[in-house]
Amino acid sequence: RSIKLEYQAPPIFGVARLVVRAPVAVMTVRPRWIYFAYFAFRATSIGRFMSVFYLDRGLKASEMGALFSLDAIVGTFSTTYFSARVDRQLAEGMLLARERAMRLAFAVTTLLFCVQAVVDLGLPVPPFAVFVACRLLIAIVFSPVSSILNAHTLASLGGDRARFGEERLWGAISWAIANMILGVVMDHLGTWVMYIGTVVLGGCAVVLLSGSSGARKHQPLPDAAPGTEQDATPTDSKRPRGAANISSGQLLKAYMTNPQSRSFFFAVFCLGVGMSLVENLLFLFFVEDMGASNALCGFSVVVTVAFEIPLLSHSKSLLERFGCRLLFSIGLVCYIVRVLGYTICPNGWCVVAFEPLHGVTFACCHLAAVQYVSSITPEEQLTTGQGVMCSIQQGLGYFVGTLGGGFVIQLFGEKVLYRGAASLVTLGLLVFRLQGMETPLVLEKRPAEVVEGEASVAIGKEASGRLEEDDTELADAVVPALGLAR
Repeated sequence: RSIKLEYQAPPIFGVARLVVRAPVAVMTVRPRWIYFAYFAFRATSIGRFMSVFYLDRGLKASEMGALFSLDAIVGTFSTTYFSARVDRQLAEGMLLARERAMRLAFAVTTLLFCVQAVVDLGLPVPPFAVFVACRLLIAIVFSPVSSILNAHTLASLGGDRARFGEERLWGAISWAIANMILGVVMDHLGTWVMYIGTVVLGGCAVVLLSGSSGARKHQPLPDAAPGTEQDATPTDSKRPRGAANISSGQLLKAYMTNPQSRSFFFAVFCLGVGMSLVENLLFLFFVEDMGASNALCGFSVVVTVAFEIPLLSHSKSLLERFGCRLLFSIGLVCYIVRVLGYTICPNGWCVVAFEPLHGVTFACCHLAAVQYVSSITPEEQLTTGQGVMCSIQQGLGYFVGTLGGGFVIQLFGEKVLYRGAASLVTLGLLVFRLQGMETPLVLEKRPAEVVEGEASVAIGKEASGRLEEDDTELADAVVPALGLAR
């Protein structure tokens, strides 16, 4: 597509005017490139190497656990609040709300990460206090980006949301490349290079999102499956129901009312506890207990991603064949086997041998969770629904995992920690699989002065058309659209 740029020169002696018209390309940034920038930036600023970064600056395992847990709990409230706020802005007609929120988050996070350099410069400030302040502020502004980006991708895909993995896999590629390069460079130059990486990648992300205005209408991506249309996107005439409809608290209450969705979110929480130990404390296990190099830490990420990519690239066929329920269960089983394997490993290379299971866990669980939540959530609360899921997993789950994990490592060691994680995820799997009959969802009416003509809309398999027959039990959870009359 193109637009015409017209320039009219001032009149010359009142008789001549020059008119210039030129085609200018409109840049449409596909979500895959935003994922690529997001995960490269995440690797340098809040990724797995942060435990090594803090270790170099004198922090203990218990202090790191407290730091990561505070980050997670703050991120829980931040994600739910800002996800709902973005949906309200979309309802009010701010069609670039998601892009603007992500751009601001990248810019502020880059600045806050660089503030931590005052510790490296030897200024008379308490290091732990500086790290806590910066980490908490980063959690406020950057935690919502994941859910906002997921919702942006789902909206762009329109009716073909099972292709979500085809866009998301570029984040996995970026994650592997960034961690491998970072590990090798840190072995030679030290952890200070994370400052440079954060500044460069943060700037690139801001520029990329500044050029994403071509996607303001959230049109379907190129090469969409025949017959798929973008239903109920932010520009669809059926979408605007009033910003007051959008509430993360009401949506969470609706999720928790139904036993089927409640068991799913419990399993998500258990997985979040387990995954926090991998994302935040695994490299500490590599470096301190196994004597591994930073390069080996980075290589372990490459191994996991090598198994993520093919699964993500076939997301649609996997969802159609196995369904959300079975796919999510497979991911949980792989996590249990993996962390139990850690407890029998004598060296870092043995741990790397179990890392492919992380790729299977992440790909299966992430695809199933994103698809399921989008199928039971009202369209006008798409970002809010993804935010609630991220808050439960990456917020509340990470809070419990890292807070307890740091102290368990210090008192009992890593092997006890990972055996406990395997037990918890096993409990989540059993609750998820054994959930039986479903109960109709009953939502308490909001005050009449706030809501006029409130309607409850069943969001399930028939309403969304996005899940297969194998997901009937899981998708029949009824979640009301909390919408106002227009």
